[in-house]
Amino acid sequence: MKVVRHRGALTALLTIAVWVGVAAVACGGDEESAGSVTPTPTVSAPRSPTPIPDDFVATITIDADPTTPEIDRGPVQAKVGDSFQVAVVVRQPPEPYQAYQFGLYWRAPVLGFVEENKLKPDGFTLCPELVFLENTTGIYSGCINVSGTAAFEGQVSTVTLRCEQPGDATVRLLTLVEANEFGVALLREGGEYFATDVDTGIEVTCA
Repeated sequence: MKVVRHRGALTALLTIAVWVGVAAVACGGDEESAGSVTPTPTVSAPRSPTPIPDDFVATITIDADPTTPEIDRGPVQAKVGDSFQVAVVVRQPPEPYQAYQFGLYWRAPVLGFVEENKLKPDGFTLCPELVFLENTTGIYSGCINVSGTAAFEGQVSTVTLRCEQPGDATVRLLTLVEANEFGVALLREGGEYFATDVDTGIEVTCA
């Protein structure tokens, strides 16, 4: 069987999951087993925030209240020991895309990670395992549509965090530069990044 080689624009993690998965599906394997690739466990992500206008909302953004249809920009207030959920949302994609990825950062030790739920909407069902970023508190996640491209708009993932101690914290998405290509992006069918801008994220107060 001929397997088309990827151009390399996807991160190494997603590339492995994508092409092993595509090969498995093409050879008659099921989609669930195709996405069971064990990824590299961690990547390095330096913290170097870039100034962003407060009113800018990126194509991939964070929703402080996943239970409502509108994108809630926060702030979030929670008691120490309580958990809260945020959603990663694709909004107004400029063109159809085959994959999405994001790096999500939060401030420790004020906040702690509980879980991520990949929603796998509209065919985006091939997803590598969650990766925890080194040198910062955050995760890398993403999914690909093995059937081609789609112009899905809406929530793609929810992340549950917990207030570990009193204080203020920011939850935000990381750029490709900050996260060594494990940052936020949509990807075309050929593997080219686009929609890579990020916004200021949301503020959280734990009391």
